[in-house]
Amino acid sequence: MGEYVDIFYKVGGALLVIGQLAFAWLLLKLSKEFISRKEFAKYAESMETIIKGQTDRLNAHGERLTQGDVRFNKIDAKMETLPSAEQISTLNISLERVVGDMKVGHERLAGVADQLKQVRNQVQIMDDHLRSQG
Repeated sequence: MGEYVDIFYKVGGALLVIGQLAFAWLLLKLSKEFISRKEFAKYAESMETIIKGQTDRLNAHGERLTQGDVRFNKIDAKMETLPSAEQISTLNISLERVVGDMKVGHERLAGVADQLKQVRNQVQIMDDHLRSQG
């Protein structure tokens, strides 16, 4: 065991230097895979701009959704006041009855007009007769 310790003391320093060189070489290789602080700052700034643009777009969409919701509520309120199909059907039937009653009334008035015409003719005849007697 003592011999190993002696060998370690002789070559230990060289092994440490070789290990440090290998670690430095590894860090150099890995540093090429990463970006610098300046590049990171530029990237972060561009991402903030993109995120701000996306946030603005989302806020605009949220505003449009709110306006659409308000419009939908107004339309829904108007739709609730509209008559149902059954009510419209009942209204159509009632209107047909009214139209029929108006036709009957018109025919009756036409009959009365004919009677008035006859009465007028008779009055005219009587007037002509009385004037000729006169």
